[in-house]
Amino acid sequence: MDKRNKSSWAYFSYKQKNYLKKIIMDYIQLLQKRINSISENAIERDIFDEFFKLEKVIVDMQQNQISQHQGFDDAPLQRKSRKISRYKSSTQGFADRNDPYPSLLPKRDGDPYNFTWGGDFMSNFRIKRQNKGLELFSTGTGSGLKEAFFEDYKNMFGLNSENTATIENEVLYYVFEKNLNNIYKWVAFLAVRIFHRTQMLC
Repeated sequence: MDKRNKSSWAYFSYKQKNYLKKIIMDYIQLLQKRINSISENAIERDIFDEFFKLEKVIVDMQQNQISQHQGFDDAPLQRKSRKISRYKSSTQGFADRNDPYPSLLPKRDGDPYNFTWGGDFMSNFRIKRQNKGLELFSTGTGSGLKEAFFEDYKNMFGLNSENTATIENEVLYYVFEKNLNNIYKWVAFLAVRIFHRTQMLC
């Protein structure tokens, strides 16, 4: 074959063209198998890995929500037993005299609870995998009456719709980009293989 025209499709014989088509189809099938090999479990693992990398961001969002008295359902924090608890003047006076961490949020008469007495609750938020999802919790809820107090809030633990969308978009973008990059690398590898096989026909 004339080397000056060896890259031209017109200079391939009918047999060479069919052989080249077969090569390309074989590699396309390999690519399809590669894509199919990206299992649901692998994607799920990538998603949860990325969630845990963002744990500090998620915890900050949860803390800010509670500070603003907003529940995961976008409604104000609500208790099962009664309306939002507010500080009384007696509590304000007691806190002014005895608060071990006066730099934390003050407890003013009439203000909703800010959940920052000793700081254990707000500073000990974590995330954990729970079946197919994530659970936000604090190890600082204590026990007995203190634990019962926090459990009485029915919409406290979890991110609201805006924060959930922000985190999910970031996680899904990362996982999509990672798998797409892997596919691009595989396509580039196959393109080089096809090119070398094509050169053998010339």
